[in-house]
Amino acid sequence: MAATTLSGGFVQRYSDVILEGSFWGSWCGLNIYNWTQARDELSQAEALPVGAEKADKVWLANKKYILSSFSFVSGISMVTSFFQEAGIISLGVMAPLAGCLGFGGSAVVSSSKLWDNLRKLDEGIISFNKTEGPREKTRIALDQLQTLVEIAFCVTVVAWGVLGAVHALYGGSALFIAMDTALYYAVASFVAYVASSIAIPLLKKTV
Repeated sequence: MAATTLSGGFVQRYSDVILEGSFWGSWCGLNIYNWTQARDELSQAEALPVGAEKADKVWLANKKYILSSFSFVSGISMVTSFFQEAGIISLGVMAPLAGCLGFGGSAVVSSSKLWDNLRKLDEGIISFNKTEGPREKTRIALDQLQTLVEIAFCVTVVAWGVLGAVHALYGGSALFIAMDTALYYAVASFVAYVASSIAIPLLKKTV
């Protein structure tokens, strides 16, 4: 009974720490998994016979591997920073650098995704102008809507990463508030992105 009470008190006292630690640990684990998958895909692409198809696949696989490496470093840095803030380890003067790497890596990956989506949006505009059928135009417009929602998500994550990196290096309440606000909008836009990913394919089936 006493052990149960002690355990319950520990969980209640450190519930926020446990929740945050579980989040960063899961995110780091996912980044490591994605990095491993990207490394395997790059090895498979490099093993293909020489040709134009190989060059394209190697380029795409290499891009994915580089971005997943940034995510890998970001995940490790975020977990390390969490351990520092939780008092589990002490990084000393290296603490700001760890935080900067974590936020900065996320900003780099999200910036790449933002660029890809802006290009996708531009290609969609061209396709919309070239298409004459109203049904196909509607389907393209729905795709464009989903792309816009994803662009909004990427913008907020980039802002969160940049502001977080600067805050990790220099601190300051104003930067923390700006970073926290960017995170709030990132979560909101992520929810909107998930909702659009479910709703828009269903709408396209009715067109």
